[in-house]
Formats: sequence, structure tokens, C-alpha cells
Amino acid sequence: MALRQIGEQLLINGGSAVTSTKRSAGSTTEITRVADYFFSVADLCRATHPVMLTITADELVLTGTAPIGSTMIVCAPSCGTPRIARHAAASLAAGNTVELALLEEPSPLLALLALIVENVLPAPRFAIMSERTGWAVAGVNPTVVILTTTDVFMNGEPRTRRREEADADGGSGALIEFYSRRETVRVPVRRS
Repeated sequence: MALRQIGEQLLINGGSAVTSTKRSAGSTTEITRVADYFFSVADLCRATHPVMLTITADELVLTGTAPIGSTMIVCAPSCGTPRIARHAAASLAAGNTVELALLEEPSPLLALLALIVENVLPAPRFAIMSERTGWAVAGVNPTVVILTTTDVFMNGEPRTRRREEADADGGSGALIEFYSRRETVRVPVRRS
């Protein structure tokens, strides 16, 4: 799976970047931590997302989760790379396209991660928006997510605020749910 490949590439390329450059991509611990986010969500994607089937006298009702579609994650300047990576990984795992809007120059680790993700995923699935790359939004009607050090705000309906620790590691499943929506399909049943 692509998300696992991103984690593997980060460990391979991040490790060599730590040892071969003056401006390293980050500490080995930080690189491993970010790679682990991608491994974690890749494992969760393999688990089946349950679909609930309800049968009534006149209809079948299917209830499950679906991606929210296009997401634009606007990252406050104070957000660290692990936090940004965790949210990008969860949104990608939910099946969304992701555009990261960076308000400051990315850290070397985030720049490396962005290159890896852009090389592993097909072009429309991931993009970086910044002063250097331009602010053109590629996604159609994206759900805007504002990421700060302590909160996540989503403009979806209903508007959502999620409070979390700045670099909390747990809860990848809950974060994938945050980037998903419940969907119900009703199918009328004709009885003969």
C-alpha cells in the first residue's frame, strides 16, 4: 500500500539525510515517529471498515464511512512536522485528497516527506501550497481544516473543533474517522 511505502521511503531517505547533510531532515527519533504514523494508518486501512446492513419491510439501509473528499489542511506556523504528518497521513488513509497550506518554510523533514508523498501518490492526491509553490487550490470545494498546536477546526457541516495534545501519538483510528463522514444509502425493496 502507498502509505506503507511512504513510511519506508522516509526511513530510508531520512536516515541518509541525517548522516549526510549539515541541515538534517530531523533526528532519527523524529523521522521514525513520522514514519510510524504512516505505518499505523496503513495497517488501519487494511482492516475492513464495517458497513451496517439493516433490512426493513420496504428498504435496505447501508450505513458506513466515506471520505470527505478534498481537504485543505492549513498549518499554523507553530505546528511541528510530526503533527502535520499525522493529520496528512490520517486524511490520506481516509481516502481524501490532501493539500497542505504552509504559512512558513517547511522544516527539512517536512520538505523530504512532501517529496516522498508526491513521488509515491498519483498527482491529484497530494499537493503543497505555499508562497513558493503558489496558493492555487486544486481541489473542488475542499473541506478546510485549520491545524494549530492545540486544536483542529473543520469547516464541514456541522463545524467541528477537536482538541488534542500538540504531538499526541495515539488515536490514529479516531483521527481517520475525523477525516471521514458517515454515509447512509437507502434502497427501496419491491416485493412481488
